[in-house]
Parts: sequence; structure tokens; C-alpha cells
Amino acid sequence: DNKITGTYPANELGMNLASIYKSLYEYDRMIRSLLLGLAGNDLRKAMEIFLEFCRSGHIGAKEIWKMKAEKGQYSLPYHVVTRVLLRRSRRFYDGDASFLANLYQCDPKDASPDTFLRLAILAWLEARSKVKGPTKAIGFFPNWNLIEDLVVWGHDVFCPQRELAYLVKHGCIITEHQRGEIRSPDDLIRISPSGFMHLQMSSEPTYLSACAEDSWVESRPLAETIRQRIGEFGPSAHFSPSTNLLNAKDFVKYLLERVSKEKFYCDDLVNTFNTDARDRVNEAAAKIERTYEKFMVQRKPDNLGDKFPVGCECLGTVNGIESYGV
Repeated sequence: DNKITGTYPANELGMNLASIYKSLYEYDRMIRSLLLGLAGNDLRKAMEIFLEFCRSGHIGAKEIWKMKAEKGQYSLPYHVVTRVLLRRSRRFYDGDASFLANLYQCDPKDASPDTFLRLAILAWLEARSKVKGPTKAIGFFPNWNLIEDLVVWGHDVFCPQRELAYLVKHGCIITEHQRGEIRSPDDLIRISPSGFMHLQMSSEPTYLSACAEDSWVESRPLAETIRQRIGEFGPSAHFSPSTNLLNAKDFVKYLLERVSKEKFYCDDLVNTFNTDARDRVNEAAAKIERTYEKFMVQRKPDNLGDKFPVGCECLGTVNGIESYGV
């Protein structure tokens, strides 16, 4: 960051890799659970996640030197880990290219864009994860069984099939035949460890902030506000805690509005997901509120970047004009 060039000897490559590995898996239980949950039993995916951390541009020089100085006895901050998992080697979040898929994405071409369909599918499977299916296998149910329930709740009959295929492809759902695709309505499916982790992340501010960048929304003013925050003031403003929290707050407010609008939340339809979805979105709103309040209390009063975010408007007195600014 201070423009000084440093050399990292080739013979220390092994220690560098070991330091990254230790910082991810040995010293923070929450981070370890997140990574193991996403990889599940897929060794190739576990290696892919590890390699992404080795080459990620989101891990800066400071973090690398901290790992080196402490010989691996240093845990990468949670916000850095989630940023790598969400964005990989990109600046902007893309749910289709991320280790964490976007559960709140919908297709605007649908007759009725369904914001909560992916969440509904995983919630249905989660509720039955400890229940014996028709073949006595715990957690495995024919996919037609799930689609039948979703249609009764008001979801379009064709959309669940498309989103099921998407979630299987992204490892959130496993099939009994382990082929990575659904071939018939009778194929048995079950929620995967990665699916559980996605549901756990669905109320996290960092995840919701990323989803706000990638999700189709009905509100043009919301889309313009988020576009401005993440696009006009550079990466330092894009990845700042205040930008993340503001995007997450605005996105959750929009989700709460969608909860009351989307047709499958009618009062005469009594189902477990009805309450579950409301609880998840309300939990996310409460978590973001607590995080934001804590951030406002802990921020340093002399940190001008937080006190006056880039692009904000404020009243003040001009005391002088210099070559570098007012």
C-alpha cells in the first residue's frame, strides 16, 4: 500500500500456502464451519475454494504479511473471507459465478417474478432433512413432492423445476443418484451441507449486501441507489462497512415489501414456509439493525470516511480554498 516493492522468496512458497490454510481452518470456528459447509464432501470444490484464497485480489498485502509474520497463527477477518467467497476474483458479485449462490434472484421474464422461490425450495428440504422419505432414506424425497407443495402455495408450476436444476448445479441440493442433474420427477433429492450454509447466510448483512448488487428488483429507485453506491466512488467506498450495511438495509426493506405482495403469502394458505420466510427476512432486518448500531457506536469520530461517506451532502462553512480542494 505504501508503494514499496517487496520480494517473496520462492523457497517460502510452502510456508505461504500453509499460512493461508491455517488462517482459514485452524483459528476461527465460524469460518471453518462456513468453508467446510460449502465444500461438503466434494474434495475438488474444497481445493477450488482454497486456491481461490491463494490468488484472490481481495486479500491485500497487509493480510498476507500478517500471516507471514505470525507464521499462520492468524485468522483472516470474517469480512475478508466472505468477500472472497462471494466475489472470488471479481469486484462485483455474480451469484452464478460465486461459491455462494444468490437465493433472492428471480427471472424478470416470468409472468410473476418469484423473489423467494430458491429460498422456499431449500426451506422445504431443510424442514424434511431429518425425516424418512418414501424409500426410508432420511431427507430424500421425490422432487415432484416438493413441486406439488410449491404449486399449492402459489408458485408457478414450471419455475420450481428450473430453480431446482439451478440449486443442484450449484451444490445446494444433492440427488440420490449423484449425477448432478434431475432427470425425472421421481428422482430423490436432499438438501446438502452447502444448502444448509446458504440458509444460514441468507440473513447475514454481507451476503444480503452482495445479493442487492445481483438481484432483479421491481423498484427502479432502489436499483439506482445501489448502483450509485457501488459504482461511482470506487472500491474503497464499495467495500466499506457503511456501504454494505446501507445496501443490506435497503434490500431487506424491499424484501419485506415483497413478502406482503407475492401471491403465495395469502392468509388462507397455511403452510410452514409462510411463517419461515417471514421469520428469516425479519431476522435479517433485526441482525442488520444491530450490526449498524454497533458500527455507529464503535466507529472512530476522526474517521472522516465514515463520518462523511463519499457522495453525501452536508452543511458547512468554507474556510479556505487550496489546490487540493475546499
